[in-house]
Amino acid sequence: MIHTRGTRALGLFTMLLLCAWHSPAETWEDERYHLSMQQPGDWRPMNAGLIAQTNAQVSHVTGRGFIAGYALRETTTLVFPYMLVQYKPYTALPEEFRPQAKPDERGQLELLYALVGAFRQKGPLPDDIDTPQFIDRFGNNHARLIRLEDDGRFDFAGKIPHEVGQDPIRYHTHGVLGKDGIGLTTIFTIDDYAALTSLISTEMRTLAFAEGYGLAALPDKAVEPVEDLATDPAETPAEPIRPVVDDPAAEADTAPIEAEAEATAQPANPSTGHADSTALVIILILLGVGLVAAALIAWYVAHQKAQTRRERSRARRERIMAGQGTTQASNPPRPATSKARSRGSSDRQKRGTTRS
Repeated sequence: MIHTRGTRALGLFTMLLLCAWHSPAETWEDERYHLSMQQPGDWRPMNAGLIAQTNAQVSHVTGRGFIAGYALRETTTLVFPYMLVQYKPYTALPEEFRPQAKPDERGQLELLYALVGAFRQKGPLPDDIDTPQFIDRFGNNHARLIRLEDDGRFDFAGKIPHEVGQDPIRYHTHGVLGKDGIGLTTIFTIDDYAALTSLISTEMRTLAFAEGYGLAALPDKAVEPVEDLATDPAETPAEPIRPVVDDPAAEADTAPIEAEAEATAQPANPSTGHADSTALVIILILLGVGLVAAALIAWYVAHQKAQTRRERSRARRERIMAGQGTTQASNPPRPATSKARSRGSSDRQKRGTTRS
């Protein structure tokens, strides 16, 4: 009897523990990107202002685009450790890596290769690579793929140099591929990384897309573009429907009507546009000849005016020179006069008198 009561008490206690363990935790949801995740235990959600500050300051190996975050303690600034939720649309990746159908293992590795810049530092992605080879060949200290699952879930981790202090920032990222983009949640810390192992393996792995927005929503095969047959130049026109007549004479009478319809359907100018091109060329040539003729006429008129001015100027100079010559001829130069003799000078010389 005592043993039975003890067994019942132990079973009741176990049920209480199970109920407490499976009690529904608070869930974070984003209606815009159709993402949800179980909130980490005692962590505090970041407000919109701190998320905006984080997008301005933090740049993960996958870039920015953080839509939610959690901190271990209440704070208005980023204090380690903290967790960030991120969404990367496929349109942010190079066009050749955007999936048009459900990607296989090689296609999922292409998405990770395009998402993480540290992977692209090791060169191009081989065609025959698989996940183990990708982990060995494309991993480095900044980012190393840990696992890739069939349903599009993956994990990678690494270290980021820290501007303050010598210790690098350690991070772990869990992601899930969706129909239109990639959901990511990353935890950052600079110490006590081992204490976050439980959080990495539980709450972080609850990140998921809503029904109809996950990887399963992509088609199995890429949809081929449909060609528009109505605009196909090789398509032959359909033959006109001829009326069915029982009387051969009536059928013979319809022949002239059909011939007249065909003649009417023919365009008046069946050319393909060469005549219009020739006319345009002729018009351009005539315009060019007209411009050249106008230039020659203008030059000739200017030349004649200049020659007339030169003739007038030459005639004016000749008149001036002729007038100057007439004036000199009418006023001849006067002869020079001899000096007057002084009185008595001749008489004294004739008498031969001299002064003593």
